[in-house]
Amino acid sequence: MTALYFHIPFCRFMCHYCDFAKTANWNQDLVTDYFKSLNENLLFWQKKSEWAPLEKPPESVFFGGGTPSLFTKDYESLFAKMDLPRDCEVSMEINPNDVTEESLKFWKSLGVNRVSLGV
Repeated sequence: MTALYFHIPFCRFMCHYCDFAKTANWNQDLVTDYFKSLNENLLFWQKKSEWAPLEKPPESVFFGGGTPSLFTKDYESLFAKMDLPRDCEVSMEINPNDVTEESLKFWKSLGVNRVSLGV
């Protein structure tokens, strides 16, 4: 099974219970640079593993964090590079404070089909 995990380390504030690598000290420039690096890393591993999107695509993709639900459009280029099959499980951790009907529709349009809702 091929699976991908994308760690999104940005948060609105630091929670006392979370032990994951994260920061609440960020700005859009840092986010842009981070997503650029994620894209470059994805391309590197696709080439290194000879993963061609139609030959051995991932069966599972997980966006964790941090708070992945802080962002929407930043994910477009990652999804464009993955060319995921229809039956791929694509999960995203979501903070209830970030959810809007618009963001849910957008994530779904990218391919997110499962959410992990923190309460």
